[in-house]
Amino acid sequence: FPAYPDSQVSARSHNPYKEYVEERKQETLRKKLILKTYL
Repeated sequence: FPAYPDSQVSARSHNPYKEYVEERKQETLRKKLILKTYL
């Protein structure tokens, strides 16, 4: 584990569930944008 102060922060904030939720949100926004473009 590197001794950088920031790597500890990123390791703590690394949350797979949160990342998954964010990914889903982005995907939903993208789909809405695509629909708007085609309508």
